[in-house]
Amino acid sequence: MANGTTVFVAEALRRFKTIGTLLPSSRYLAQHMVKVIPRGYAGVVLELGGGSGVVTTAILEKIGPTGTVIVFEENKTLADFLTQMIRDP
Repeated sequence: MANGTTVFVAEALRRFKTIGTLLPSSRYLAQHMVKVIPRGYAGVVLELGGGSGVVTTAILEKIGPTGTVIVFEENKTLADFLTQMIRDP
């Protein structure tokens, strides 16, 4: 199984107009983005464009089992990758 970066870059090269970038978010960016979410947040977090799952993983680690993450990914290849790789605690 390919890693998230490989899958993301391959899809970005095939479908740049819908993805809009060539590289996925970094772990550093993901950690910075989730700073606004309280640890153990019991609400719902919506992620638009799950991509390689880096931000999704950071959200799940931050909220733990108390919250819910709903991810929208229109690219079928990336959505399938997320379904296989992301394990919701």
